[in-house]
Amino acid sequence: MRNKGGLTSWEEFEKKMLEQFPFLPKNFTQANPAKNLSWVGDYVQKQLQKSMPADFKIPIFHDNAGNYELHETHRSLIVRLPVSDHFELDHTKISVNRNKLRIVLPSGEKQEIQLKKQVNPKQTRAKYKEGILEIQMPKMPESQNFHDVFVESENEE
Repeated sequence: MRNKGGLTSWEEFEKKMLEQFPFLPKNFTQANPAKNLSWVGDYVQKQLQKSMPADFKIPIFHDNAGNYELHETHRSLIVRLPVSDHFELDHTKISVNRNKLRIVLPSGEKQEIQLKKQVNPKQTRAKYKEGILEIQMPKMPESQNFHDVFVESENEE
């Protein structure tokens, strides 16, 4: 049944949609689909799981090329790194030296971040919350003190 503009009625549209896309939720036509679109992600994830080989590795870092934020406060460097839902905190190794932060996952995947200031590795702390791994590294004080240097003389006698 077409209306004045030549378009089908809403009921016919809904019926055709459900025929063409059987994966749509049953209440798709009654509910406002724009309010809750979680079914879209669920459907896509199921289809990907069906089509991927069983040994396919899901990336833990969202972007291994450097998808992190590096912030500097007057006392610390803070790295915030988004990780996927498959992140395993218990099996992840985080290490830091004065110039570099390294994160190694159980799979062997790793990310290294060059730091722009020297930090104190012994006072570094990390926390994980809602998909973000945050590492806070206190900066090493920039010494302004001068140290006397003894000069040796090699006189041949």
